[in-house]
Amino acid sequence: MNNAIRSYFSDLTYITDRIIAMGYPSTRFESLFRNSISDVAKFLNKKHGNHYLVINLSDRTYDYSLFGNRVICSGYPDHHSPTLSMMWSLYSIIDFWLSLDKENVIAVHCLAGKGRTGTVIVCTLLMQGFFNNLKHLSIMSVINAAINYFHDKRGDGVENPDQIRFIYQFLESMDTMGSDMSLLSSLSLQPSVFISHLILYNLPVGEGGILTPRLCVYLKKQNTRSIVFNSVWNRTHVQHIASIQHAFVIPVARSALL
Repeated sequence: MNNAIRSYFSDLTYITDRIIAMGYPSTRFESLFRNSISDVAKFLNKKHGNHYLVINLSDRTYDYSLFGNRVICSGYPDHHSPTLSMMWSLYSIIDFWLSLDKENVIAVHCLAGKGRTGTVIVCTLLMQGFFNNLKHLSIMSVINAAINYFHDKRGDGVENPDQIRFIYQFLESMDTMGSDMSLLSSLSLQPSVFISHLILYNLPVGEGGILTPRLCVYLKKQNTRSIVFNSVWNRTHVQHIASIQHAFVIPVARSALL
């Protein structure tokens, strides 16, 4: 990050000359430890004029008029991945914007500008052909190269297994979506798996050394969730308070976040 950028704030990174990763543009007290929205707007307007597009991946909003209303809102929960349809919609917008003018840039953010931001930017880098010279390698080697590139530039990034798996699924979906990019995997996805046990270690000790933990497992689909396991349904005596194990069978399709 050059000194000109540091004079404004410290949480904005040029992943490439046209792709920016940054933290959430904040106001009031939050701007003390995140980017100030006024500083971000001042920098982007001065450096890129009307040639920037902001991608907001958080579930929060702010004054978009500071950015000329050039803000695309596509928020989803932290530590999660977007849906394939959401990622394809985002990439279509990004690709169109970047192709309109060689001066156009995108600025992507979530809250910290790491996991969600990294997921979308890594997918974009792969689709834009930044790693086509590695097509002779396995698909996971190419993905890891892109993730490491983002990490080296940003200092942190995509580490969540669910997000790494999503990048793989996104690339695999290119054939279905009609992409002409040849970076396709010859490997098929692993079949669905089942969670059979959860073991919790180093549990806190309650008053008098007695603790009976309760374990609930929820299945979340979009904005709704349903309980699929509750330890009180099959209450057993806990012999060793340092750990607790519950057995059940929960199907896991595609990916899961625990």
